[in-house]
Amino acid sequence: MRKFQLRGRRVQSDGLNLGEVDWLAAEREIELPSEYQHLGQLLRKVLPELGDFYQAVAKRFEDSAWVGYRLAEILPLSLSDKQYCLELDDRSRAWRA
Repeated sequence: MRKFQLRGRRVQSDGLNLGEVDWLAAEREIELPSEYQHLGQLLRKVLPELGDFYQAVAKRFEDSAWVGYRLAEILPLSLSDKQYCLELDDRSRAWRA
């Protein structure tokens, strides 16, 4: 729901992981580049097929960050590749990655 940077973490004796975070500023909406509009359309078709989870999610198919985050969630990428995509700040670089 909101981006953050992990400052530190610890594991309690019962195994629960706790973290200290800095909340990052909300990103402004940037229109999905025309050459990637098909990815927004693809998400329009795919998300309803993924079950109830995405029914409650506000849809922003024209927002480049929102589309990129949803693709990082659902594509069969390694966890390290997903994390790399989610950490990108330069959206133009994200679409070339």
